[in-house]
Amino acid sequence: LIQRCVIIQRDEKGYGLTVSGDNPVFVRSVKENGAAARAGVQEADRIIKVNGTLVTKSNHIRVVNLIK
Repeated sequence: LIQRCVIIQRDEKGYGLTVSGDNPVFVRSVKENGAAARAGVQEADRIIKVNGTLVTKSNHIRVVNLIK
């Protein structure tokens, strides 16, 4: 397992990714040429932290709310 820190700068079309799952939440899809793709996010990446908050035991709704 390789951990990396990725900073996604939201653009006019949003973050360019969808997430799914609970405990942990994974990246389900990444929009081609979107903000997430430009930051190096890939499908099936596991989300560990959002804005410094550990989310490995968080559900989908909590993670989405933190991303927003």
